[in-house]
Parts: sequence; structure tokens; C-alpha cells
Amino acid sequence: MNDQDKLFEALAPIWANALEGQRYNEAILIGVLSFLTFREVGHEKFGKEALTWLSMAIERIQGGEPDHDDPICSFCGRNESKDDLVAGNQAFICSSCSSTAREIFEARSKQPPPG
Repeated sequence: MNDQDKLFEALAPIWANALEGQRYNEAILIGVLSFLTFREVGHEKFGKEALTWLSMAIERIQGGEPDHDDPICSFCGRNESKDDLVAGNQAFICSSCSSTAREIFEARSKQPPPG
């Protein structure tokens, strides 16, 4: 796993925790800093994810609380159609988060075991 993967893996739950805790200013700050960081290192996919984080936090500030009757990705909070989400036991994952997770697991599998 490269440094950008590690950084994204560390930032995603911090951002989600800020959003769920209604600390929207913190969520926006994490989104902006993440976007700028990933843009600087040329990681377009993570940069786009950071923009999604930023957009979602702004939407919440503007009163756009998600409709909990519609499924949302349990990782990024996107409100995708049911056809674009994979359901688990009390959780959903969108195709974008699934791809990110796959990339992270593939990178981990290529690393030698610690020790």
C-alpha cells in the first residue's frame, strides 16, 4: 500500500465521524485539505472522493439531511440508486467505495508480511 492509500484510509473514517457527529466545519476542512493534498500528488480518484466529502458536508449545512428511507453508502454517504449499491447486513457500499477498497486490499496483498 502506498502513502496515498494509507492517507486516504486514515482520513475517510475521520471525515465520516465528523459528518455523523454533525461537526460540519471539521468535515469541510478535512474535505478541502484532502482534495488539495491528493490533487498535489496527482491522485485524481482520491481527489474526486474528497470533493464528494466536501459536497456532502456543505449539503448537510444547507439542510440536506439524507432521507434514511433511501439506502446510502455506509462508507461515503452517497445516495445512489438501489441498483448501484451492494447490500450487506445493515450496510451498503457503492461501486466507487468498493473499487477503492479493492485497490487498498490489492496493494496490501502485494506487501510482504510484517516481521
